[in-house]
Amino acid sequence: MMINAFITSAGHSGSTLLDMMLGSHPCCESIGELVHLPMDMAMNKQCGCGHPMQKCGLWPVVMNRMGVDPRKDPYILNLGYALPMVGDKKRTSLLYRLTTRSKNAIKYAELRLGIDWIKKLTPGFAIGIDNTLSIYDHVRDVTGKDVVVDSSKHYLRAVELYRRRPESTRIIVLVRDGRGVFYSFLKRQYGRRFSMNAWREHYRRLYILLNKYVDPQHRIVLHYEDLVEDTQRTLDSLCKFIGLEYIDIMIGFRSLVHHNINGNDMKFLTSSELHMDVKWKKKLSISDLEYFERHAGKINRYFGYV
Repeated sequence: MMINAFITSAGHSGSTLLDMMLGSHPCCESIGELVHLPMDMAMNKQCGCGHPMQKCGLWPVVMNRMGVDPRKDPYILNLGYALPMVGDKKRTSLLYRLTTRSKNAIKYAELRLGIDWIKKLTPGFAIGIDNTLSIYDHVRDVTGKDVVVDSSKHYLRAVELYRRRPESTRIIVLVRDGRGVFYSFLKRQYGRRFSMNAWREHYRRLYILLNKYVDPQHRIVLHYEDLVEDTQRTLDSLCKFIGLEYIDIMIGFRSLVHHNINGNDMKFLTSSELHMDVKWKKKLSISDLEYFERHAGKINRYFGYV
């Protein structure tokens, strides 16, 4: 069965690692954060395969199939309302971010309240979902793989992709201890409120929409900590969820070529050895921990973190 596996998570939660591991299965193609394909192509960033995007063996072919010249204006390809943290100023300017956040807020209101006419205010979102699904199909045609793994992360994309193709879409909810995510944003000079909300609001809004639209049998929760500490069992559980059999090559994911877009630069490392990132335990101040507990502790405990 052809499956679109979508990884949704807050930033700095291990989605690139999970994407590459799952994409190492011979039936799967790992594509990274597809939503950023136009930006990465415009900037000619390095693909996960090691080549510049415009010389990659996969993405120029896929974009040409979509009727887009990857060297002229990749932004013609609308994949929805992307919000990159860094990159092309066309996609990271304050005006763009404010406009895009407003559009995403409107889309969330539409889905949460079930008011269908609101979608007329965000036509670009539906076009982006259509194009995303078309790219999945082209990737399958080019690679011959049955499962496409997209780690674009955003909860709105996860839910809308599922609503469009519920029988062939599987949602992977990747969770990391919120304090770790909180620290990851803080050390990048983001404020407390932003750093906390980047984790809390993702899962709060995600679960409101998952419970409304997504069949519980079509979604699974994975913990970053389990992926690192009990890798084989975690991947075996994930494979069964998708309808695959676990194979050991998934742990040796570095030995294979991946065409990941955007994501964490860990994709360019050479070792498959895993290390748990728990710097937050030493780096967060008592004041930081108390702040997180007041505002996000309840949700963190819901996911089993104490």
